[in-house]
Amino acid sequence: MVAAEKIDVERLVDEQSLSSLNVKILVWMLLVLLADGYDLNAVAIIAPDVSKAWHIDRTALGLAFSAGLIGVAIGSPLFGYLGDKIGRKRGIVLGCALYGLFSLATVAATSIQELILLRFLTGLSLGGAMPNVYVLAAEFAPKNFRAAFTVLAGIGVTLGAASAGPVYATLAPHYGWPIVFYIGGIAPIAIALGVYAFVPESLKFLALRDDRRAELMRLAMLIRPDLAIGGETQFIVPPKVKTRIVPDALFRHGLAGITMLLWTVFLMQNATNFFVNMWMTTLFRESGMAAQQAALTQSTYFFGANFGVLTMALLLGRFGFAAIACMAMIYLPMIAAIGAPSISGGLLSTVVFIAGLCNGAIYAGLGASAALLYPTGIRANGTGWALGIGRIGAIIGPVIGGALLARHVSTQHIFSVLLIPLGIAIVAAGAVTWLSYLRFGGLRLREEIASQRAELVSPMKEAV
Repeated sequence: MVAAEKIDVERLVDEQSLSSLNVKILVWMLLVLLADGYDLNAVAIIAPDVSKAWHIDRTALGLAFSAGLIGVAIGSPLFGYLGDKIGRKRGIVLGCALYGLFSLATVAATSIQELILLRFLTGLSLGGAMPNVYVLAAEFAPKNFRAAFTVLAGIGVTLGAASAGPVYATLAPHYGWPIVFYIGGIAPIAIALGVYAFVPESLKFLALRDDRRAELMRLAMLIRPDLAIGGETQFIVPPKVKTRIVPDALFRHGLAGITMLLWTVFLMQNATNFFVNMWMTTLFRESGMAAQQAALTQSTYFFGANFGVLTMALLLGRFGFAAIACMAMIYLPMIAAIGAPSISGGLLSTVVFIAGLCNGAIYAGLGASAALLYPTGIRANGTGWALGIGRIGAIIGPVIGGALLARHVSTQHIFSVLLIPLGIAIVAAGAVTWLSYLRFGGLRLREEIASQRAELVSPMKEAV
């Protein structure tokens, strides 16, 4: 056993061998986001039933959709900030437990006003889990697996969203639409208990907290059992970064241009994605599809997204943000094709699948890249703000969809509207790729450069 007088925490994590601990953490993070994705799509699946049972119009239903997303928009930066303060693990457990309880409470809702309130509270706590999951996955993974791990954790969102349709198609005919929310409430509470019991806190987070040294030592010995770590061992950590809930730190050290453009991509992608997510089932049913078939066809979108996440896991580590920009360029014509009046049957399912693949790749790539662009001290805050800004687009998308449906706009024209935010996202993604290339010296998003404290000249200013 080698005596360790000094341990570089960054190097310890980066150079560790892939172990069962890494895989265990990845699986738990995937499960957290699986429950998250299920809940986000569940309300869209049951929307036509709620509209019929409560005799409410599409505009009001769009507000219920957006209420949950408003909660997520507030919860993401709030819990991202808390994750930097109290720990990534605690942020995840708290978020999961709360949105499980609020999802169960949704079963008792009897009016659109109660549904709007409960969706807001559910979204508030849903937003708490996601940024901390991406950060914990990134901060525990070996350097060579980091991009893949953060992307693979995100596959939980698409797996969960894809499962909502089959759950509805199988169980709702027998137990009614509330069964969807019973499952969506019990699952995250069970997962929260599992994370609390079996998942350790981020080693890099612990290294920045003097009051948690004993926990840091135990975890370091677990990662490197060949080292003799004692009370005199000195842990070398990056300088602490003073963080606040406000995002001012995200605009320093050459990050301003990247931050603004990253937020733009998040905003436009989420507007498009949640427009499609929330109203696709309704549009399919209005076109004459049976309820079960419409739910299953929408699930094709999310099954495609699973393949997209796996694809991005292979591409992000090598091509960085360029992979996201390319996927956005393929996504645009697929969205246009879904609204084509002549498309139906197997061709429709194929186009929906490809659109879902592109969306899943973009969604996972954005979450993972946000966790790689910022240094450790502001990583959860940076990821939380990016996700929160993106949720503004997610809020706008369903509201616009509800307004268009209420005015009986054709399906073709509804999907044509989506080409505007997608075009903006493509331009912004290209700009992020360029700025990242200048900052990192290549396409790869390298954490050792992201963590440098030296003041960097903004590539945007330098170019101008």
